[in-house]
Amino acid sequence: MWTKGERAKLPFGIPMIWREPKDHSSDCYFCIVKTSGYNKKNKCKIEYPSLLSAIRPVPYSGENPLPVFNEFPYLEEEEYGYGADESDSNDEDFEIEDDSVRKGFEQQELNDLVRDLELSKKASELLASRLNEKNLLEKGAKVSYFRTRERAFLQYFQSEGGFVFCHNVSGLMEELGISNYNFN
Repeated sequence: MWTKGERAKLPFGIPMIWREPKDHSSDCYFCIVKTSGYNKKNKCKIEYPSLLSAIRPVPYSGENPLPVFNEFPYLEEEEYGYGADESDSNDEDFEIEDDSVRKGFEQQELNDLVRDLELSKKASELLASRLNEKNLLEKGAKVSYFRTRERAFLQYFQSEGGFVFCHNVSGLMEELGISNYNFN
């Protein structure tokens, strides 16, 4: 509204100025402001800091003239810290990555991700399906792999009298890729 000239004045002389934080631990407005433990009765006690990434508004007073919108301010790249770093371009090992070529997940990478996230079969297949929808899986990766992921290990187990046990521990360890397992 104010940028279109429809509103005559703002309740403050200088508006809030937002910038990209340089460091999330010390300069991110949303990371620093702690809002947990407050309710509607004591929310007025929340302390909002003035940071380089979020300069607080200054209330209107006689000292601060009414702001009139002309155009959005132009910020130099150096001011933001996004300017080209000369040391990178002169570095012999520096290579520009081609962002237009997106590398998807191979089956082994997907398996590692599923293991790291400790996903169930159903959740694993859902993740693989969503990645596939976004074309983030390589050609060899299969969405249905997780339906039967235990089949390779079934041969090492046996069931007798309601008990299931591993009857070939050394074979199971070899199948899992653990070659130096001492089972004695």
